[in-house]
Formats: sequence, structure tokens, C-alpha cells
Amino acid sequence: MFNGYKIAAVIPAKGCSKGVPRKNLKDLYGKPMIEYTMEAAKNSKYIDIISIATEDAEIAELAKKSGLEAVIDPQQPTDTNPLDPVYEYNIKELEKKAKYKIDVAILLQPTSPLRNSKHLDEAIEKFFTEKADSLLSVTNSHKFLWKQKNDTAFALNYDYKNRQVRQEKEQEYAENGAIYIIKKDLLYNAHCRLGGKISLYVMEDEQSVEVDNRFDFLLIENIMKLKNEKN
Repeated sequence: MFNGYKIAAVIPAKGCSKGVPRKNLKDLYGKPMIEYTMEAAKNSKYIDIISIATEDAEIAELAKKSGLEAVIDPQQPTDTNPLDPVYEYNIKELEKKAKYKIDVAILLQPTSPLRNSKHLDEAIEKFFTEKADSLLSVTNSHKFLWKQKNDTAFALNYDYKNRQVRQEKEQEYAENGAIYIIKKDLLYNAHCRLGGKISLYVMEDEQSVEVDNRFDFLLIENIMKLKNEKN
């Protein structure tokens, strides 16, 4: 709870995955990958209730052992089924179980295991301080982006005839998929994880790695190992 506002978090966790088979349960530096997100949510000062949205019995059992709600969700996201309806469905299910009005909804994807409770609490504080309707976590982006249509390529975010050095380029941000926050009523009305006045919570590059493939797993394990050695 933050200043009297009830906050709920949803962690969508598929049992099946293509890039890394059963990646949510795959061991990552000593524990299943999903546990990092579960622990971050549980250790937040402000999150009141947490749901694991899954179609997988093993993931549901892990959630229950951790003291979290597990919603067996028929709308689990797939390659053709987007995530936002899953998010909304699970917040509604949580509200039924909680028997109190949820004010703010948070989406936490388990593919961002380097996001921790400190990041969550800072993002929640920023959401309320800036009186935002929604918020997303981002990382600094310095890339020159291109797009190709038919046989023609064109630049999206810079003039290649007047290429700037990075320091002169206007600051841009890339979504890192770690944190999404929205007023619950806006989620129900817009059926989207973002809307209204949107704020950004900026995270460092090394905290923003998402697990999409085996290389990402190795990269994150090495980041965790180096961090542990420093401590």
C-alpha cells in the first residue's frame, strides 16, 4: 500500500517457451528464473497482493509454496495471444480474492530477473510523485535505428546525412520490459498496460537484460556472478 492506495502485481509465467525451453523454471545462478521476480515483488514495501498467472501446474505449485496466489489462466499469452488481456484478467481475479478494491496494477515479467525490490519501490514512488496514470521502466538508448520496406531502407531516428556524435543526440529510451504500472480503472477501460499521462523509470543497461535466448541466460548469470564477487 502507498498512501492508502492498494497495489497488486501480476507475474505472467508460461510453462512452455520457444527460445529457452521452460525458461521460467530453468535454473539461473542457483534458483528458478521466476523466483527472482517473485522475491522482488514479495520484498517490495508497497505491493499488497501478488498473482502468478500461468497454465502450468509446476509453476502454480511453486507460487503456492512461496505464499503467492496462482491463477490458472486460460488466456495465457502465446505468439498470437497478447499479454494485456492476461494482465487485466488476473487483476480482476485478484480483486475478487482480495475482497477489497485494488487501485494500482503492476505487471512484472519474469524475463527481467535483474530487476529487484528497490527498483520496484522507486518506480512506485515515482508513479505517485509524478501523479502519473501509468509508468514503464526503460533504459537509455543511443542506437541509430533503421527500417526496411520492400527494397528501400530508411533511418527512423536520425538524419544520416548529418550524423551526430552520441553526446549531441537527443536522449531516447528503450522499453526494458521490467516494470509496468497503471491505475487499475484505466487498465479496465483502455484494456492496455499504458495510457493517460505516462512516466518513465530509467534503469541501468546491466539491470535491463531480458531473457529471450540462451545467450541472455549466460549473460545474466555472469552479471550475477560478478555482482556476488564484488559483495
